Amino acid sequence: MERAYMQKNAAGEVVVDKNGYIKCMSEGGLKFKLLHKDINFNCDNICYTIDNRDVFIQLNDNVYNTSISINKDANKIVSNEDTNKTDEIEEVITETAFHWNDNNTKLFLHIYKDYINLVAQRKIKTKKIMWQKIAEQMKSHGYNVSILQVENKYKSLERAYKNIKNHNNKTGRHRLVCPFET
Repeated sequence: MERAYMQKNAAGEVVVDKNGYIKCMSEGGLKFKLLHKDINFNCDNICYTIDNRDVFIQLNDNVYNTSISINKDANKIVSNEDTNKTDEIEEVITETAFHWNDNNTKLFLHIYKDYINLVAQRKIKTKKIMWQKIAEQMKSHGYNVSILQVENKYKSLERAYKNIKNHNNKTGRHRLVCPFET
């Protein structure tokens, strides 16, 4: 079962969009919306099955059961009690866009080559841990990327490489070269 978190603004208030939905994101990167009126905030937690994945949201971490009111002008839930979110939770929810260029992509691939061997040797147990270590390594080089962004970059590079190989295997086509192939 995956843990998920509701999106909050900088003040720690759960954000409800104009259609009455709350954006959520699981630790595994699954993004989904929940209808605000369907959530019973008197419960301690809620469980959903989304895309055949069981998702668990602990409400007392997201919205405290003290007086909660809906601010119709700003379309958000306002809680009277302060919420202390950890930086890790904020990173999962408020993922910022990161622009990949040739330099940081080459650095990513260099770091990936080092860590994929450790996964093959079982010194790193899972790829999820590998993506986390790569993201930490990228941050130490000054590139602020999340675990999900690193994993998605690898998947997009792999997909582009396979598309180029497939293109080149067909006759009558001009040859394409993958810019990051070594």
